[in-house]
Amino acid sequence: MEPYRHFSMASYMYAYDAACACPGLVEQDGHLVPTAGPDAEDWNLFLTGGYVDGAGLASCVCLNSFKHFTMRDVSLRNGKKYGLRIEDEGSTWTYELIAQNLYLKCTMPGLAGNAGISSRGGDSHFIDCIVVDYTRGIELLGAAPFRPAGKGNCRRCWWIPSTMSSPPMTRC
Repeated sequence: MEPYRHFSMASYMYAYDAACACPGLVEQDGHLVPTAGPDAEDWNLFLTGGYVDGAGLASCVCLNSFKHFTMRDVSLRNGKKYGLRIEDEGSTWTYELIAQNLYLKCTMPGLAGNAGISSRGGDSHFIDCIVVDYTRGIELLGAAPFRPAGKGNCRRCWWIPSTMSSPPMTRC
């Protein structure tokens, strides 16, 4: 099965859903549980290096239903709604994203309301991430009562809003 089958290319330039990659997973109490034993899941997956430009027509990257995922050394530009979206609507239980050295920049006009990084997942770590000219920098939203908003860790992350916004720079 292709891991991006639930997504329209009009929505995201790149989307990964671990639940689609492992057809033997079933939902149980909000968790994905393998039916073929504990080694049937995708663990410790990664996305390293690259440049994704949504060109104002689509969001850049969406990651869903993973359990420990590393993303590093990636540039994301001009996401229509999101540069990086973690756990989109309808996704099941994502946690432990390690995002390091991400650069997100919006250079196109007319994309008001977009977010550089938007996470509904939990227990994620954002290290050395820079978001430039997105309306919202890094939003940690949570997705359920047991995962409140703000559940994540930001270290050395910066949001530099567009020149029409203020304040001039915010550190996460």
